[in-house]
Amino acid sequence: MKKIALTLALACALAIIATTGVYAAEEAAKKPAPVVVTVTGTNYCLLGEFAKEAEADANYKLNALLVTEALDADGKAIEGLAGKTLQYVPTKTAQALFVGDANKGATVTVKGKLFTAASALLVDSFEAAAAGDDWDDLEIGSLSGQQVL
Repeated sequence: MKKIALTLALACALAIIATTGVYAAEEAAKKPAPVVVTVTGTNYCLLGEFAKEAEADANYKLNALLVTEALDADGKAIEGLAGKTLQYVPTKTAQALFVGDANKGATVTVKGKLFTAASALLVDSFEAAAAGDDWDDLEIGSLSGQQVL
């Protein structure tokens, strides 16, 4: 009798373990893999855009990326992302983008991984062009080679 009870208990335990493993595999398969991307857009302050009255009271100014162009790893355009906002995954690499005023309003090109279901961007690297900085666009109009203001 004890052998039957022990065998039955072990069979139930194995069935539970097998079912849990299958369920975990199914859940993992439902999550889409991140897409390797290069995204260009404008870095903007979320509070400044959506809740200006709360901006002064905020401890942190969180930024997001308004997409103008998104390319996959092959350099092909990703449809439907232009005009959308992507949130930065808060990593050390992305800190200069998602917090503060350092890159606020700047045109940014980000290389990383896009989690499309969450509209989240994991930053591997980025380049930012300063907002409103047109110093290098001034013409050289004299023989001295100096820019003419």
